[in-house]
Amino acid sequence: MASRKPDRHAPAPPVRPDLLVVGLATAGFAVAAYMTWLKWAGATAAFCLSGSGCDVVQSTRYATLLGVPTALWGALLYAAIGVLAALGLTPSRWRWASSFLAG
Repeated sequence: MASRKPDRHAPAPPVRPDLLVVGLATAGFAVAAYMTWLKWAGATAAFCLSGSGCDVVQSTRYATLLGVPTALWGALLYAAIGVLAALGLTPSRWRWASSFLAG
């Protein structure tokens, strides 16, 4: 019996979006966008008492990076992860994307 060689031109299986990652990225984006708005507006976070700790973080020098609120950097990263997950990347492409996003 002759062994059959795999067909190199066979269509790749359809790639589906990773809805769990899309959902988590959307939630992370929403929180980061809210924190960005708080920083720009100079407002205090909901359910955050003055001096309780969460307001202290927004007032430190680490709350901005290159003049941009740190939360905005997070929102951009969550958006990138959400888009990549919606595209339905394969595991090898996720590794490539994570190494690219990490710098």
